[in-house]
Amino acid sequence: MKSDLCRRIHETVEPLPLFNKLTPRPMLPKNGIYFFYEKGEFSLETGKERIVRVGTHKSHNGFRKRIYSHFMGNKNGSVFRKHLGSALMRREGQNGGRLKQWLGQDTPTFKDVENKVSAHLGENFSFRCIAVDNVQERLDLEERLIATLAYCPSCKPSKAWLGQFAANPKIRLCGLWNDQHVNSDNIVTDQHLSRLAQLVKEDLARQH
Repeated sequence: MKSDLCRRIHETVEPLPLFNKLTPRPMLPKNGIYFFYEKGEFSLETGKERIVRVGTHKSHNGFRKRIYSHFMGNKNGSVFRKHLGSALMRREGQNGGRLKQWLGQDTPTFKDVENKVSAHLGENFSFRCIAVDNVQERLDLEERLIATLAYCPSCKPSKAWLGQFAANPKIRLCGLWNDQHVNSDNIVTDQHLSRLAQLVKEDLARQH
């Protein structure tokens, strides 16, 4: 059941264009939900790249800023960057005070780690997205998508997945670069999947 829901999520968003850090901002929605993909990570259900992170934003018209805060911001403005940085540091054997400072919120950052995070994101990550104007719908759908993907027994990370080194154990366990909502009981239903398909259809119509 959970594997089928996960497969349907992947197949529903697959027709959307694949973007990266070089995508011009005007091509992206002002409000929406994003789906990140990572080189080397595949779904056993589809045989294609699996979704490794789902996210959105609360501020009105803040989607474009949010996306680029991940690719080119800093760890205090992007928890995604914080997760990635912790994994890169731990893979290099850094587990002391420097890692603790990196994981702190609004603590001074490290330029060398930020540069590594930016380079890794640019080289290994791409994303798809859908426009969702209503903030409550965005937040509810985000939670349900994350929970459903996290529960899937088939979409497991590869042995080489960088997230295996993440400081947050939730990431290591669920195989997503998410820690919020991964244990939520609010998974998608047929109604949510129908709504997702409708949003994808509307996005594709706008692009033609």
